[in-house]
Amino acid sequence: MKVITRTMFCFLIACLSAWQGPLFAQLSNHDDNLPACRYGWESCNHSNLTEAESREVAVSVHQGNIADCRMGRISCDRSQLTAPEAIALAVVEHQRNVSDCINTMASCDYSALTKLEVRLVATTDRTRNYSHCVDGWGPCDRSKLSSQEARAVALADHQRNSSACKNGTESCNYSKLTASEATVLVVAEQRRNSNACKSGYGYCDSSRLTAAEARPIAAETSVIPR
Repeated sequence: MKVITRTMFCFLIACLSAWQGPLFAQLSNHDDNLPACRYGWESCNHSNLTEAESREVAVSVHQGNIADCRMGRISCDRSQLTAPEAIALAVVEHQRNVSDCINTMASCDYSALTKLEVRLVATTDRTRNYSHCVDGWGPCDRSKLSSQEARAVALADHQRNSSACKNGTESCNYSKLTASEATVLVVAEQRRNSNACKSGYGYCDSSRLTAAEARPIAAETSVIPR
Protein backbone atom coordinates (compact mmCIF):
# COMPACT_ATOMS: atom_id res chain seq x y z
CA MET A 1 0.00 0.00 0.00
CA LYS A 2 1.45 3.26 -1.12
CA VAL A 3 1.53 6.16 1.28
CA ILE A 4 0.86 9.63 -0.16
CA THR A 5 3.29 12.04 1.35
CA ARG A 6 2.38 15.59 2.22
CA THR A 7 4.50 16.85 -0.66
CA MET A 8 2.71 14.64 -3.17
CA PHE A 9 -0.69 15.64 -1.76
CA CYS A 10 0.08 19.31 -2.13
CA PHE A 11 1.25 18.70 -5.69
CA LEU A 12 -2.05 16.99 -6.56
CA ILE A 13 -4.06 19.84 -5.06
CA ALA A 14 -2.04 22.39 -7.04
CA CYS A 15 -2.59 20.46 -10.28
CA LEU A 16 -6.34 20.18 -9.62
CA SER A 17 -6.62 23.91 -8.91
CA ALA A 18 -4.67 24.76 -12.06
CA TRP A 19 -7.07 22.60 -14.11
CA GLN A 20 -10.25 23.87 -12.48
CA GLY A 21 -9.34 27.59 -12.62
CA PRO A 22 -9.73 28.03 -16.39
CA LEU A 23 -12.82 25.84 -16.34
CA PHE A 24 -14.54 27.98 -13.69
CA ALA A 25 -13.51 31.14 -15.55
CA GLN A 26 -14.94 29.71 -18.77
CA LEU A 27 -18.22 28.81 -17.05
CA SER A 28 -18.42 32.27 -15.49
CA ASN A 29 -17.79 33.96 -18.82
CA HIS A 30 -20.44 31.77 -20.42
CA ASP A 31 -23.00 32.72 -17.77
CA ASP A 32 -22.28 36.40 -18.42
CA ASN A 33 -22.27 35.99 -22.19
CA LEU A 34 -25.75 34.45 -22.48
CA PRO A 35 -27.69 37.41 -21.00
CA ALA A 36 -25.47 39.80 -22.97
CA CYS A 37 -26.57 38.08 -26.18
CA ARG A 38 -30.22 38.02 -25.06
CA TYR A 39 -30.22 41.80 -24.60
CA GLY A 40 -28.13 42.51 -27.70
CA TRP A 41 -25.16 43.97 -25.83
CA GLU A 42 -21.85 44.52 -27.64
CA SER A 43 -20.07 42.17 -25.22
CA CYS A 44 -22.03 39.22 -26.64
CA ASN A 45 -19.90 36.49 -28.23
CA HIS A 46 -22.18 34.31 -30.35
CA SER A 47 -19.40 31.76 -30.90
CA ASN A 48 -19.58 30.80 -27.22
CA LEU A 49 -23.29 29.91 -27.37
CA THR A 50 -24.60 26.40 -27.69
CA GLU A 51 -27.01 25.58 -30.50
CA ALA A 52 -29.99 25.69 -28.11
CA GLU A 53 -28.82 29.00 -26.65
CA SER A 54 -28.38 30.49 -30.12
CA ARG A 55 -31.99 29.66 -30.96
CA GLU A 56 -33.17 31.14 -27.66
CA VAL A 57 -31.19 34.32 -28.27
CA ALA A 58 -32.54 34.65 -31.82
CA VAL A 59 -36.12 34.38 -30.54
CA SER A 60 -35.45 36.89 -27.74
CA VAL A 61 -33.81 39.41 -30.09
CA HIS A 62 -36.64 39.12 -32.61
CA GLN A 63 -39.31 39.66 -29.94
CA GLY A 64 -37.37 42.61 -28.57
CA ASN A 65 -37.24 44.17 -32.02
CA ILE A 66 -41.00 43.79 -32.41
CA ALA A 67 -41.50 45.54 -29.06
CA ASP A 68 -39.13 48.36 -30.08
CA CYS A 69 -41.07 48.88 -33.31
CA ARG A 70 -44.44 48.91 -31.52
CA MET A 71 -43.10 51.49 -29.02
CA GLY A 72 -41.76 53.67 -31.83
CA ARG A 73 -38.16 53.40 -30.66
CA ILE A 74 -35.19 54.32 -32.84
CA SER A 75 -33.72 50.85 -32.27
CA CYS A 76 -36.53 49.31 -34.34
CA ASP A 77 -35.23 47.38 -37.37
CA ARG A 78 -38.17 47.03 -39.76
CA SER A 79 -36.15 44.88 -42.12
CA GLN A 80 -36.23 42.08 -39.53
CA LEU A 81 -40.03 41.98 -39.37
CA THR A 82 -42.05 39.35 -41.16
CA ALA A 83 -44.85 40.44 -43.52
CA PRO A 84 -47.62 39.80 -40.93
CA GLU A 85 -45.58 41.59 -38.26
CA ALA A 86 -45.09 44.61 -40.55
CA ILE A 87 -48.85 44.76 -41.21
CA ALA A 88 -49.61 44.53 -37.49
CA LEU A 89 -47.10 47.33 -36.84
CA ALA A 90 -48.75 49.53 -39.48
CA VAL A 91 -52.10 49.06 -37.70
CA VAL A 92 -50.56 49.98 -34.34
CA GLU A 93 -48.90 53.08 -35.79
CA HIS A 94 -52.15 54.19 -37.44
CA GLN A 95 -54.08 53.78 -34.19
CA ARG A 96 -51.37 55.74 -32.36
CA ASN A 97 -51.68 58.56 -34.90
CA VAL A 98 -55.48 58.66 -34.47
CA SER A 99 -55.00 58.90 -30.71
CA ASP A 100 -52.42 61.69 -31.14
CA CYS A 101 -54.85 63.65 -33.33
CA ILE A 102 -57.73 63.19 -30.89
CA ASN A 103 -55.50 64.44 -28.06
CA THR A 104 -54.22 67.38 -30.20
CA MET A 105 -50.59 66.28 -29.98
CA ALA A 106 -47.96 67.80 -32.26
CA SER A 107 -47.09 64.35 -33.62
CA CYS A 108 -50.54 64.05 -35.23
CA ASP A 109 -50.51 63.51 -39.01
CA TYR A 110 -53.95 64.56 -40.26
CA SER A 111 -53.10 63.46 -43.80
CA ALA A 112 -52.96 59.84 -42.61
CA LEU A 113 -56.53 59.90 -41.22
CA THR A 114 -59.50 58.40 -43.02
CA LYS A 115 -62.57 60.55 -43.67
CA LEU A 116 -64.39 58.86 -40.80
CA GLU A 117 -61.43 59.50 -38.46
CA VAL A 118 -61.28 63.16 -39.54
CA ARG A 119 -64.94 63.54 -38.53
CA LEU A 120 -64.25 61.74 -35.26
CA VAL A 121 -61.34 64.09 -34.45
CA ALA A 122 -63.43 67.15 -35.36
CA THR A 123 -66.30 65.97 -33.13
CA THR A 124 -63.90 65.31 -30.27
CA ASP A 125 -62.32 68.75 -30.65
CA ARG A 126 -65.74 70.41 -30.58
CA THR A 127 -66.86 68.42 -27.55
CA ARG A 128 -63.64 69.24 -25.71
CA ASN A 129 -63.94 72.94 -26.58
CA TYR A 130 -67.56 73.04 -25.38
CA SER A 131 -66.57 71.31 -22.13
CA HIS A 132 -63.79 73.85 -21.52
CA CYS A 133 -66.15 76.76 -22.17
CA VAL A 134 -68.83 75.39 -19.84
CA ASP A 135 -66.38 74.59 -17.05
CA GLY A 136 -64.58 77.91 -17.37
CA TRP A 137 -61.09 76.41 -17.71
CA GLY A 138 -58.82 75.35 -20.53
CA PRO A 139 -58.73 76.84 -24.05
CA CYS A 140 -62.23 77.95 -25.07
CA ASP A 141 -63.04 79.13 -28.59
CA ARG A 142 -66.56 80.55 -28.42
CA SER A 143 -66.64 81.03 -32.19
CA LYS A 144 -66.83 77.24 -32.56
CA LEU A 145 -69.94 76.93 -30.37
CA SER A 146 -73.37 76.34 -31.81
CA SER A 147 -76.13 78.75 -30.81
CA GLN A 148 -77.48 76.20 -28.32
CA GLU A 149 -74.01 75.60 -26.87
CA ALA A 150 -73.39 79.35 -26.63
CA ARG A 151 -76.58 79.77 -24.57
CA ALA A 152 -75.55 76.93 -22.27
CA VAL A 153 -72.08 78.46 -21.81
CA ALA A 154 -73.59 81.91 -21.07
CA LEU A 155 -75.81 80.35 -18.41
CA ALA A 156 -72.86 78.52 -16.87
CA ASP A 157 -70.84 81.77 -16.83
CA HIS A 158 -73.70 83.58 -15.09
CA GLN A 159 -74.16 80.86 -12.46
CA ARG A 160 -70.42 80.76 -11.82
CA ASN A 161 -70.32 84.55 -11.32
CA SER A 162 -73.38 84.50 -9.05
CA SER A 163 -71.75 81.82 -6.89
CA ALA A 164 -68.49 83.81 -6.76
CA CYS A 165 -70.36 86.91 -5.55
CA LYS A 166 -72.19 84.92 -2.86
CA ASN A 167 -68.90 83.49 -1.63
CA GLY A 168 -67.12 86.84 -1.78
CA THR A 169 -64.39 85.65 -4.16
CA GLU A 170 -62.34 88.02 -6.30
CA SER A 171 -63.77 86.74 -9.59
CA CYS A 172 -67.19 88.24 -8.73
CA ASN A 173 -68.47 90.78 -11.23
CA TYR A 174 -71.40 92.61 -9.60
CA SER A 175 -72.36 94.28 -12.86
CA LYS A 176 -73.35 90.93 -14.33
CA LEU A 177 -75.85 90.12 -11.57
CA THR A 178 -79.57 90.45 -12.19
CA ALA A 179 -81.58 92.88 -10.05
CA SER A 180 -83.05 90.05 -7.98
CA GLU A 181 -79.62 88.43 -7.47
CA ALA A 182 -78.16 91.75 -6.38
CA THR A 183 -81.03 92.24 -3.90
CA VAL A 184 -80.55 88.75 -2.45
CA LEU A 185 -76.84 89.40 -2.14
CA VAL A 186 -77.40 92.72 -0.34
CA VAL A 187 -79.79 91.07 2.13
CA ALA A 188 -77.36 88.21 2.78
CA GLU A 189 -74.45 90.62 3.31
CA GLN A 190 -76.55 92.78 5.66
CA ARG A 191 -77.39 89.69 7.71
CA ARG A 192 -73.76 88.59 7.82
CA ASN A 193 -72.57 92.03 8.93
CA SER A 194 -75.24 92.24 11.63
CA ASN A 195 -74.29 88.80 13.01
CA ALA A 196 -70.61 89.74 12.98
CA CYS A 197 -71.31 92.92 14.95
CA LYS A 198 -73.49 91.07 17.45
CA SER A 199 -71.16 88.14 18.03
CA GLY A 200 -67.85 89.95 17.70
CA TYR A 201 -66.65 87.39 15.18
CA GLY A 202 -65.91 88.37 11.59
CA TYR A 203 -65.69 91.74 9.88
CA CYS A 204 -68.20 94.26 11.30
CA ASP A 205 -69.06 97.60 9.68
CA SER A 206 -71.16 99.35 12.31
CA SER A 207 -72.00 102.17 9.90
CA ARG A 208 -74.07 99.74 7.85
CA LEU A 209 -76.24 98.66 10.77
CA THR A 210 -79.88 99.72 10.76
CA ALA A 211 -81.24 101.52 13.83
CA ALA A 212 -83.06 98.35 14.87
CA GLU A 213 -79.81 96.36 14.60
CA ALA A 214 -77.67 98.99 16.33
CA ARG A 215 -79.86 99.50 19.45
CA PRO A 216 -79.52 96.02 21.04
CA ILE A 217 -75.79 95.97 20.24
CA ALA A 218 -75.32 99.40 21.87
CA ALA A 219 -77.37 98.38 24.90
CA GLU A 220 -75.37 95.20 25.36
CA THR A 221 -72.11 97.11 25.04
CA SER A 222 -73.17 99.69 27.64
CA VAL A 223 -73.73 97.08 30.36
CA ILE A 224 -70.36 95.38 29.87
CA PRO A 225 -68.18 96.36 32.87
CA ARG A 226 -65.00 98.19 32.02
